[in-house]
This record gives sequence, structure tokens and C-alpha cells, in this order.
Amino acid sequence: MTLPGGALGWDVNGRSRGRRARFRLARVVQLDGRTLPRREEQIRRLPGRFIIDHVGKFLEPVPPSHPAFKSLLKLVDTGRCWVKLSAAYEVSKSGPPKYDDVGALAKALVKHAPERMLWASKLAASDRAQGRHARRREPARPAARMGAGRERAPQDPRRQSRRALRFSAEA
Repeated sequence: MTLPGGALGWDVNGRSRGRRARFRLARVVQLDGRTLPRREEQIRRLPGRFIIDHVGKFLEPVPPSHPAFKSLLKLVDTGRCWVKLSAAYEVSKSGPPKYDDVGALAKALVKHAPERMLWASKLAASDRAQGRHARRREPARPAARMGAGRERAPQDPRRQSRRALRFSAEA
């Protein structure tokens, strides 16, 4: 995590490249997306693959036309960057059920490069933290909770299978 006070700061983030490369692990980058124009070159220099967490985690949501969001798209275009579509509730100002502000960013990302998007949910982790059982009365639907259902992510032939093996097999 590269947020202030996170697990790893920017100064440490590049040191573990040998271990990551051996195991083909991707680096997870979590930052305030509004700082992407300032951090873009530094992130580009990271070796191997990387994942930008939480739809870019713009702590104050921005429109898709914002320079910081354009930086995110440029990172995706490197072919080494994936974006995790999760946790819209952490930064959304419009709120549920559709999280329209963050949902607009998710929709733009899916339109730009559906093959570089990772659908994710923190529901299992939060359930464990709250002592809930793994079984739920209603199935978890992270895309629906983020308002990124079919309207935001229409079927696209470039979209990959949900299987993790597809991601781990990528260069």
C-alpha cells in the first residue's frame, strides 16, 4: 500500500523486484488517484506487472475527463497494468445503490480496456473481520453493489474469463 501510513512507502516499493519476478507476482499500488499525474512515471518504472487498486481510489471522485484519470488510462495502456474494480463505497460521494461518480470511472475503464480490469470484492474479508460465516443468504454481487452491472460492463469479446489462471498466465 502506498497511501500515507500504508504498509510500504514509495521509497521501499521497488526493492522486492527479484522476489516478485521469480514468482511472477504483481505489485498492488494503492494511492489517491488524484496524485497519478505526479506518480505516473515512477509507477511506469516499476518492474513487472502492477495493479491499481479500487478504480484508482480517487479520494475525491473526478470525472473521466480529469487529467488524473487520463494518467490511469495511460498506465493501463502499458500492457503491464490492471485496475481492480472494487470498493466504490470507500470514496463515492453519490453513494449506493449505483455509486454514479465512481461508476462513471469504472464504465470508462471497462470501455477502454476490459481485458485489463479485475473484478474484486472486499466482502469476504469484511465478513471474516465481523465473524460472519462464509455462506450468505444472498449471493455476493460486487459488480452490482458498485453499480457496474451490465450497463457499465456490457459483454465484450476482449473480456477475459473470471478464472485467476488467465491473469497469472499473462506476461
